[in-house]
Amino acid sequence: MSNSVGLLAKNSLRHALVVSMAALAGCARLPPPTPPSAPVRAAETSKPASPMEPVVAPAESELPSTEHGPPCPAEQRLDAALSNATADIEKHRARFAACAKDGRRASAEITWIVPPSGKIEHLSGPEPEPDEWCLIRESKKVVFSQRAKRAVIVHLPARVESDKTMSLGVTQVELGKAVVCEVTTRGATVAGTERNALALADSMTVCYQQAQRSDPSQMGNLRVELGLKPDGTVDDVQLNGKRGTDLVLDCVRSTSGLSRFPPPTGAAGVGFSLRFVPE
Repeated sequence: MSNSVGLLAKNSLRHALVVSMAALAGCARLPPPTPPSAPVRAAETSKPASPMEPVVAPAESELPSTEHGPPCPAEQRLDAALSNATADIEKHRARFAACAKDGRRASAEITWIVPPSGKIEHLSGPEPEPDEWCLIRESKKVVFSQRAKRAVIVHLPARVESDKTMSLGVTQVELGKAVVCEVTTRGATVAGTERNALALADSMTVCYQQAQRSDPSQMGNLRVELGLKPDGTVDDVQLNGKRGTDLVLDCVRSTSGLSRFPPPTGAAGVGFSLRFVPE
């Protein structure tokens, strides 16, 4: 019996040894443990939310633009003249000189519009000064013996001195009109904007001819740029021209500022060129 006990103990020891060796072999095949990662700081994984940036409307000069017609006509000189105009006025020199009486001086800015046919239009200031009445009255008696092919403005700055000497600086220029051309729309303009711009030609002609009547030497071309409000009215007027006196510029600026256009759907503007050509 002692032999049986010893054999059983020997077998148990051998089995335990085999199990231990198998366990060690299994441990050797396991992958090495992963070292614990360092704690991640919040500043490294997240960025503070940036505040919402305000939406800035593009400058008017940066708005997309569309060019329309019509093209501008070539520049023309308003040089039609009456070859006999000065001689016709000189015939009335004695009448003009007689306006200086009793040692007084007389002066007046006298303007005639001489059409190709029909009645001559005489122009003077709305409220002539006392020393202008005589000269204006006599100027209405001047008869021009010639008609030009197109209407001509004859301007006479008359100066009569007490010694009966006088100066007659006659100037002439063709009566002109304004043409609207090279219309450009910018931004969110809608249909009809170009048409409204072209319709300004008549108003611009009035500006030009009014200036011609006081200064016949008016000439030049203008570029007009208008900024539009949401309701289609004008909130900004920019003028750029080769020539133009204050009389023309002020009238064009005020007339443009009172114009209306179809309400745009966003930031918008319209521009056009002005050419002054024979009427």
